[in-house]
Amino acid sequence: MAEPNDIANPLKKFVTDTLMQRKRAAIVALCYMYAGKALKMFRDKQARDAYWTNRTFYAYASVFADIFDDGGTNLGFFIAHTAKYGLYLEKANQGKYAALWPIIKALVPRFYRDLNKIYGSSKA
Repeated sequence: MAEPNDIANPLKKFVTDTLMQRKRAAIVALCYMYAGKALKMFRDKQARDAYWTNRTFYAYASVFADIFDDGGTNLGFFIAHTAKYGLYLEKANQGKYAALWPIIKALVPRFYRDLNKIYGSSKA
């Protein structure tokens, strides 16, 4: 006859692994949601020339957002330029025309709050 631990230990491992897989899937979904929010915030505000005056719309069209996932513990979202002068737009004039960094700074606290909800932190 099987000992109770012979059944309980594999079951406990299965439940723990399944829970971690679900939490990871929820975090990936959260990252995609925040990448979408970041891009929407940029497009909505820049549509009114809030960050800089669009002349060619190349920089505006080159902004994109996505997630990074190394398959391990590094997961997150980002927003970036593909325009060669995107870094200049962000850094020139003491950041007066920065568009992407203010969006990240605004979203990261909310992202951490939502991340804490997934992990059940009492600090959320």
